[in-house]
Amino acid sequence: MKPEDPRLNAWVSSLFRKLFLGYGKYFSKWGLLNSDGRRLLNEIIKPILKQKPQAKPLIKEVRKNPTLENLRKLSELYIEEGVTDELVNEGICLSVINKKRRQKC
Repeated sequence: MKPEDPRLNAWVSSLFRKLFLGYGKYFSKWGLLNSDGRRLLNEIIKPILKQKPQAKPLIKEVRKNPTLENLRKLSELYIEEGVTDELVNEGICLSVINKKRRQKC
């Protein structure tokens, strides 16, 4: 196993933040990743596989079933659980607010 690179960890964490905060952009109304979300997921997965090959079964599950819950499990390799929950909640709230703004126009 390769030693962990703090810059790579920070980069992967920032991609997870982007994914969760952009909930409305990257997830369907059923809570699954859409095509843009899958592209971002592939960017996230590449460095994870290089650094943590033991995560391969979890990555396989996430690719097969890209639900919010599975992505949260994967993100916990890089982000603390409480922080992940906050990001998800904030992303969902922002998504709801943006939808309401679009409906008023």
